[in-house]
Amino acid sequence: MYTGKAFIINLKSDIERRKSITAQLEAQNINYEIIDAISGKSLSPENNPEIDWNFAEQNSYWVSKGLLACSLSHLKAYRAIIDQDLSYGLVLEDDTTINSDVALFLSCIEDKLNMNEVLMLYYAAWEKCSFSTKNSVNVVKGYKIVKPINPKQLVSANAYLITNEACKEILEFQSPLKTTSDSWGVYFENKVINGIRCMYPMLADTADFKSSIDYVKSNSFISPVLYAVEKYKIFPFYQLLKYRRNKMRRSMLNFEFTNE
Repeated sequence: MYTGKAFIINLKSDIERRKSITAQLEAQNINYEIIDAISGKSLSPENNPEIDWNFAEQNSYWVSKGLLACSLSHLKAYRAIIDQDLSYGLVLEDDTTINSDVALFLSCIEDKLNMNEVLMLYYAAWEKCSFSTKNSVNVVKGYKIVKPINPKQLVSANAYLITNEACKEILEFQSPLKTTSDSWGVYFENKVINGIRCMYPMLADTADFKSSIDYVKSNSFISPVLYAVEKYKIFPFYQLLKYRRNKMRRSMLNFEFTNE
C-alpha cells in the first residue's frame, strides 16, 4: 500500500526551516524528499526562458522574482512525482506545520482521490469562502473532504496533495510559466485540473517564519530595513511584524459551510 511521499520545497540557505519540517515528518515516519528551491535573485529574461516575462511584467505589482522562483520550485516537485511514477505526492513548503494525523491520513487517502485533482491540506482566502458539504467524503477521525463553491477564491500552496495526472497537466500549461503556484482558480478555469477539494479540519498550518519570497522589491529602501529587523529581532518592530503576519493569516481563514 502506498502511504505517500512528501516533497519539501526548501532553499538550501533556509536551514532552520528545513530542520523544522523534516523533524515533523520523521516523527510520523513519513517518507520525504527535499526539492532544492530556486532563488529569485538569479532570475532574468536572458537566463530563464521558461518564464513568460510578459506575465511577470504585466503583474509586477504583485508578482516578484521570489514568487516566480517559488512557482518554478513547485514545478520541480511535480517533475519528481512524475519521474518516480507516484500516484500522488504531498507537496509542502518549508514554513509549514503538520498535525499528528497526517501519516494516518496518508495511509487511507489514495482511493478517495479523483483523477487530475488537487486536495488542499491548508488553504486561505482573501474573502469569505464557502464550502459545500454535499457529497463530502469521510476520510478518518472526523476529517472530511469538502468542495469549495468558488475555487478561484482559494490561495496558498503550503500543503496539498496533487495527483500524477494533475502534475502532468500543470507542467504542460506552465510551459512557459504564466501564473503562480497557488493560482488554483486559474488552473481550474483553464481546465488544467478537473477538481480542487479541501480537507476539513485542516491538516496543516503555517509556521511563524518570515516568508522567503521577496514581496518587497530588493531595490526598495525598506528591504534592508525589514531584513535587519527580522535577522536581529529588533524590539519592538520584530514583534509588530509577527503580530501583523498573524493578524493577516487569521483574516484569511474566513470560511463557511453550506449543503448546496
